[in-house]
Amino acid sequence: MSNATTPLGAEAGFGVAAALIVGGIAFESPATRDTGRDALEAGLIAGIIDNVVKRATGRVRPNGSNGETTFEPGSSNASFASGHATVAFSVASVIAARSSGWVIPGLAYTAATLVGLDRINSHAHFASDVFAGAVLGTVTGRWLVHRHEAEAAGAPRTELEIGPISNGIGAKLRF
Repeated sequence: MSNATTPLGAEAGFGVAAALIVGGIAFESPATRDTGRDALEAGLIAGIIDNVVKRATGRVRPNGSNGETTFEPGSSNASFASGHATVAFSVASVIAARSSGWVIPGLAYTAATLVGLDRINSHAHFASDVFAGAVLGTVTGRWLVHRHEAEAAGAPRTELEIGPISNGIGAKLRF
């Protein structure tokens, strides 16, 4: 089962997003197309954030640390947070947020949960790695869907403004 579900946290997760985009275009369904767009964008953004966190924390994987919690910040160790869980939950949260009812959201989150459980079972990640990835992915996916919905309703876009201030530089985020 792991061989079938683990790829949903990597290439197959992005494949689902691409399939939604293509299907939405082919069947003239803007909602399906937008779901795919949001899923792809959420997966990419969450994945980038996850890679920064991985490098910053440098957590050693369970299969390389005898199950002990070891952090080596700045190293190439990349256990925290789980990238597979991050991508799977970012795609699942977009699909869930853009779907009505409970069946599609339930299936999406079940698939993402299976990805996380597979990563724990294969000793590639600690449970906390998977939990952190799930939170990061879910928050990113939900934020993106709501941001795009607000933009479609006429709300101003999210803006980042960087400029000089006395003795340094300042940033202003508007959303």
